[in-house]
Formats: sequence, C-alpha cells, structure tokens
Amino acid sequence: MITTLYVILKKNSKGKPVIEKGFKILNKNIILDKELWSLKGSHNGYQKNYGVIHDRELNFFPVINKLVGKDTIFKKNNFKSTNFEIRFHLTPEAKITKTQDGKTILIELENSGWKFNCEDHLIDVETGLYFGKKNSYVENKNIFICGKTKNDDQIVKWEIKKI
Repeated sequence: MITTLYVILKKNSKGKPVIEKGFKILNKNIILDKELWSLKGSHNGYQKNYGVIHDRELNFFPVINKLVGKDTIFKKNNFKSTNFEIRFHLTPEAKITKTQDGKTILIELENSGWKFNCEDHLIDVETGLYFGKKNSYVENKNIFICGKTKNDDQIVKWEIKKI
C-alpha cells in the first residue's frame, strides 16, 4: 500500500496532542506484566482509499527477548485489491544478512544477534534514511514484508528474537 495517512494534531487543554482530523483508532488494548507486554490496536486509515482496516498486535516476551507481531487486514465493503508493505526501520549501526530461503533476516547490533522471520509473505531489505540525530541524516537498512491484499481477511505473522 503506497499511501500516506494524513493526520492533523491539535493540543488539548492539558497540552497533550490529539488527532483533530485524520484516521480513527478503532480499538486499543495494552497489557503490561513481568512476562508479557501486549499492545493491540486498529485504525481506519486505509478504509477510504482501499476498503480495509489495519489491526496490529504486538507481544513482547522480555524474559526470552522475543517480539511476535500479527498484522491483520480486514476487508470492508468498498474493498480494492492493492499491494501492501510493512516496514521495520533499523538503526544505521545494524548489520543485516538475508538468508537464502528468503524467509529470515539476521540482524547484528551491538555484539548481539537477532533473527527476523515471516513464513507466509515475502520479506526483503531496502536502503532508507535515518533521521534520529538532530539536524542530520544517514543511510540505514529497513526490512519490509510485502504482499497483495486479497478478497479474504489476511493475517501477516512475523517475529524478531534474540539468538
């Protein structure tokens, strides 16, 4: 999905930014405990142009350093099939290697190793720009999952774990 979600933020009476115009957050749920941090939410930012709702669930297991993600694309009445991409932006220091089977990417960062995989969709690596340092930018690598929306609801499962 090559589209931009336009959002206008306005500060409320307490100075906190809130969405004034743009997509709507349809649900959200946060669970934090010793063994599981879970975040779940969905939005309608792609509904007008493509007829889909995007739902994301993230489950982090701090004891074993594992992040499991599930992105679900729900088809609505005005559905239009289109390409989609889910991106993961890495810091410039990250060194990455894509495995021959194309389903796993190995990440080296600060003398630790991580494994990113997604079994049912294509994954690849691209060069991007990192703007994390004030008044400058540097090239980085991004991992992305790509596919095409279908007539049925789709689930994209992925995970990152320390190795």
